[in-house]
Amino acid sequence: ANGLDHRKRLELFRSIADAVGVAHRRGIIHRDLKPSNIRVDQDGTPHVLDFGLAKVTARQGEECVASSLSVTGMMIGSLPWSAPEQTEANPNLIDTRSDVYALGVILHQMLTGTFPYDVSGGVRQTLENIVHAEPKRLRAVDASIDETIEAIALACLQKQKSRRYQSAWELEQDVQRYLDGEPIAARRDGLWRALKTRTRRYCAALSVGVVLLILTVGYAIGVSALYQSALEAEHAAQRESEKANAINRFLEEMLISADPAVVGGSDLLVRDLLDAAANGLLDSEFDPPLVAASLLSTIGWSYYMLGEYDAAVQTLRRSVDLTIRELGEDSPERFERTGYLLYALMDRASLDEAGELLRASLEDAQRVLGADHPTTLRLIAADGYYHHWRGDLSRSREQYERALAGMRLTEEIDPGIRINTYNNLASALMDLGEYEQALELSRDAVRMYAHHFGETHPRTNIARNNLSLSFQSLGWHDDAQAILKELVVAQTRIYGPDHFVVFEAQLNHISAMESAGQIEEVEPMYLVLIDRARAKFGTDRDLTLRAINNYGQLLLKQQRLDEARPLLEEAATGFEAGFGSDHPRTLTAQVNLAGLLEQIGEIDEAMMILQRIDSVQTTLLGAAHPDVLATRNNMAWNHLRAGRTNDAIQLFREILELLPTSLPTGHWMLGVIEGSLGRALIEAGEFDEAETHLRSAQEILRAALGEDHPSTRRIDDHWAFLAKRQSASPSKN
Repeated sequence: ANGLDHRKRLELFRSIADAVGVAHRRGIIHRDLKPSNIRVDQDGTPHVLDFGLAKVTARQGEECVASSLSVTGMMIGSLPWSAPEQTEANPNLIDTRSDVYALGVILHQMLTGTFPYDVSGGVRQTLENIVHAEPKRLRAVDASIDETIEAIALACLQKQKSRRYQSAWELEQDVQRYLDGEPIAARRDGLWRALKTRTRRYCAALSVGVVLLILTVGYAIGVSALYQSALEAEHAAQRESEKANAINRFLEEMLISADPAVVGGSDLLVRDLLDAAANGLLDSEFDPPLVAASLLSTIGWSYYMLGEYDAAVQTLRRSVDLTIRELGEDSPERFERTGYLLYALMDRASLDEAGELLRASLEDAQRVLGADHPTTLRLIAADGYYHHWRGDLSRSREQYERALAGMRLTEEIDPGIRINTYNNLASALMDLGEYEQALELSRDAVRMYAHHFGETHPRTNIARNNLSLSFQSLGWHDDAQAILKELVVAQTRIYGPDHFVVFEAQLNHISAMESAGQIEEVEPMYLVLIDRARAKFGTDRDLTLRAINNYGQLLLKQQRLDEARPLLEEAATGFEAGFGSDHPRTLTAQVNLAGLLEQIGEIDEAMMILQRIDSVQTTLLGAAHPDVLATRNNMAWNHLRAGRTNDAIQLFREILELLPTSLPTGHWMLGVIEGSLGRALIEAGEFDEAETHLRSAQEILRAALGEDHPSTRRIDDHWAFLAKRQSASPSKN
């Protein structure tokens, strides 16, 4: 940056912040930003490198920011650029705001040529300055620096994370505002607080440089334990140095494996490099073992984020085993890494193993760490996720709310973990039929994710997926489609076409289209998705079975019974084998199968299935839950087809009484039941009352679904049936 005026330096810095912001929006935290990790190419474009692992040298015609900003007197690696929270031996405290702090140090250097505080002394004094010393005002060094620029730099350098910019993207936006002559978000208030804060995952084919970003365990390199080093002097420092050297040796081998001359191409898939790294750690006794455990934890979580659950489980299980062997059953690291393993097991549908591990880990964590420790709270949230998978929605809700209550009382919880728990609670409430409360929480989750991570961040997209499901549950199909159409494109761009979250978004989009009545369009989409899901995940996976069940239900509605039967039977059998006979997924599939049996004449068998489902659902969900009422609607139709008209009418009336307690006014399901009751009254010869219910049904369905929706057109069929019966029975007219 030598020879550049303040504005040019700020433009260069804005580009650096933008590059880091891209990583933040992909869920990546650098953890080791410093000038030696920044290279400026011949065009003046800065490139952020990977944790200082790649050496930067100035070539002819190229300026190296590292050389122009280098200082003497540094005692330990990246310590001068470390945020206060990085001096503590807790990696959970490090997030995007730690990178913002490092960017603030870099900006201070670029504009003044000095650090914000003295870093030329020993480790202890440097740590003391990082944690407690107020940063030097830039204008005290160079009075020509604009006060607004100074405000931006000092907003980055706040000791409390919550008072900084919340991501590099926010910082870049404020710098751009200054360059454009617009008001900035950071304002002088005595602490130079940043007032405006607004901003799973990895792309399926990242460059090798970004892969190294994923693999590096920042706290293991030394910064996270430097405070301990200062207290224990040379011995502890030596141990950390050995850790750093071990990691560097390991990653150098990874660099060799990533050499295009070795692999025969210019890029590696993330999965390829993760496989090479994991195999190197799993197949040998890596020394020291604690470094191996830490690396395996990071690699395993990277597998999880890529949707590679089998590989994630294998790698994370080895990490936990090594951690227990080296640090013992009661080490905090054991509980933290077990938490990662639990999520991988649950999303792989290994629920029995996850349940046993969760019970033991949660009990031990409460005993060792305490019920309010951040790691314990994360395990409680994982327990909520487990019970959600199991279909025990009340217990799931209880654990999510318990975890959130504790998380609100501590600042040590990563915002992403807290918001994720909030988002999962919204999902549980939706499954409990509390749609309006779920909608409110889903909207809050989207807003909070966008605030902390950015509008296009993968976590924000996952929250939007949940929001779309809330819209569908409330009958707002157009709103759901609008979200999901964009979401499929965004998730595919981030993860590639074969990631689980992309399949999930596609399935939900197809379902929303079907609910909106776009029947002809969705059938080929179902066929393609099912074939791809079978190939990618296998036939017995949850997502595959849901797609099969949904397509079978579509065929059932079209009276294509021979085609529907094998699909509905496969879904019902698969869900029962994977989740048990009383799981909500299994019950939903069995309701559809009962509908098929009824239409092929096996009415009594269908009713026996429906009665069992009704009993289980009522116990689990309560009599007014929409799923229970949908099952009873099928039971009422069974009565009607069996000639038990009065029983059908009575049950339809009971459903209509309960529906308004769980669904908003004007919901499409109210129109469907009104129409069904009207049809039953026609069968009973009660034509006047039938007309009243048919008019109500038509009004509701036209408003909720439109004139051309199949459910709306079905009311026209009921009107035609009424006219036919009236003409045949003039005395009832």
